[in-house]
Amino acid sequence: MLHSFVVTAARPPFAYMPTMQAAPAFAGAMTPFLTALSGAGAQRASTSFAAAAAGEYTYLCTVPGHAANGMYGRLLVQ
Repeated sequence: MLHSFVVTAARPPFAYMPTMQAAPAFAGAMTPFLTALSGAGAQRASTSFAAAAAGEYTYLCTVPGHAANGMYGRLLVQ
């Protein structure tokens, strides 16, 4: 199953296709879509970013339908 990861300043509820709604809050705070498991194994990605400002952010999967169905969480930067 496809997945992705982004940290954004956008708040739920999220649209079925949240990509335009959920721009990354910080440089590097996202991954591309990860493809499904194949004969070569599972695809992996990592990211590293500096949270430039304190605040409440949301992390979510930007694959269509995932965030709209609850695949998101809260990130608190202090």
